[in-house]
Amino acid sequence: WRLVGVRDDDGNIVPVEDSKETDLRKVTCVLAQIQAEITQAEQERVRALWDIDALWQVLVRTRLTGSQVTVVSPEGRYFMKKTQLDASRSIDGRRNARIEEAASLEELHGMLES
Repeated sequence: WRLVGVRDDDGNIVPVEDSKETDLRKVTCVLAQIQAEITQAEQERVRALWDIDALWQVLVRTRLTGSQVTVVSPEGRYFMKKTQLDASRSIDGRRNARIEEAASLEELHGMLES
């Protein structure tokens, strides 16, 4: 949040320095959210929490009910929840282990035939 200014008696928003009101009880502060800063901070938080690097694209839609987060892997796979990413990493790890096992078995088979 940033202080934009204060609201005058006539309803106009003026910088704090230009306000003529001296009674602080009568001053209304006007604050604004800077969406770009909020989005960037949320993207950085998601990258750290989800353990993803700069190659991943992080899309954030800020809503009153909570931010909607979508991450896109360098391969183009979309994830909307961290649990989806965790499950995908687990599946990829098991797939890679099976590939390595198959390669080891082929190598062993080749050694036994020689």
